[in-house]
Amino acid sequence: MKRIFGNIMFAAAAFAALTACEGNAGEDTGGSIFDEEYATGVYTLVADKTTIEANGSDAATFKLYSPEGEDLTATAQRNYITIENKTTGETLDGLTFTGTLDGDYTFFAYFKNSRSNNEVTITVQNRAKYERYYKKVAVYDLTSAYCGPCATLAAALEAMDEEWADRMVLFAIHGSFQGQHDLWSQNTNNVLAALMTEFGTGAYPCLVFNLDPDATQIGTTSAPLPAVVAELQKQISSYPAYSGIKIDTEYSEETNTYTVNAELTASSAGEFDLGCALLLDGQVMGGGMADHYNDIVRNISGNYMRMSDNKKTLAADEKMTYTAEGTLPDDASYAGDYRVAVFSLRNNGGSVIIDNVAVCPLGEDVDYRLNE
Repeated sequence: MKRIFGNIMFAAAAFAALTACEGNAGEDTGGSIFDEEYATGVYTLVADKTTIEANGSDAATFKLYSPEGEDLTATAQRNYITIENKTTGETLDGLTFTGTLDGDYTFFAYFKNSRSNNEVTITVQNRAKYERYYKKVAVYDLTSAYCGPCATLAAALEAMDEEWADRMVLFAIHGSFQGQHDLWSQNTNNVLAALMTEFGTGAYPCLVFNLDPDATQIGTTSAPLPAVVAELQKQISSYPAYSGIKIDTEYSEETNTYTVNAELTASSAGEFDLGCALLLDGQVMGGGMADHYNDIVRNISGNYMRMSDNKKTLAADEKMTYTAEGTLPDDASYAGDYRVAVFSLRNNGGSVIIDNVAVCPLGEDVDYRLNE
């Protein structure tokens, strides 16, 4: 990490300990388990399927049986039943489960104040059949180095489970706070103001997901991780990737200049555009509220929120290319701390969303990433 703004003054910050609950692998019966024998004197959870397709529509339906073998989901007592996804920490909205991410998901039930005596594991499979390219969610983090809640949220995001951290790319867009000028905002003040106006927020921190106007904006909260994971799941399920991105970057230490060449391939027809941002990691700020800062947006293309005149309407499997070049905002000693993020914009029925995003270290390249 580099010290770039004079002497460092560390502000005390308290971070809540966050734990993730992992599911246990269950035995896959390969079919219905409604005919299993129910334990006496306990509530028993069953599902009509233990394997579903990762298409967001194939569903497993749960039932909960009383100690006497009565199906409580078929009575008025169903209103007292909640089904918990132990793997993600979410509560199902109803009695059915669908998925778009491959994996094993473990469930248990509550009936009033009693928990089911058993757990049921559902396997979600074959995502690659329904979505060619691996989906990453672009998250604009409206923040400031001098904002205490911003530092708390950033620390929580860094503690996120790797599975979910790999599903998003953070764009930390800095602004000044309570009269303290954030020097990382010098190239992004207009960007920050435009995003805050567009999404109706006047306070830091605020997370904006994929430019989706219907997404939940997450700011100061005592439990940010469950909310972030829930929104990531929603974005991945509601907006599968219609495009993939590959990146090739070059950097000249002699001139401190960079070139970004990117290519997009559409897996489904649509109107697309490409843009990019320079992200700076591992920095410290004198008087800042965190001990380090990552994902700092130092430059971003003008189409960060709207499509440019270079947008194209593509058929499935058709490609478009993109080139950006310039000089690093910092001297050459910082080049190793830079990453390049390239994002694809897509017309989503009249509104523009970020369809997908790829990232690589400056001076390196990354190929298309497929669902496997």
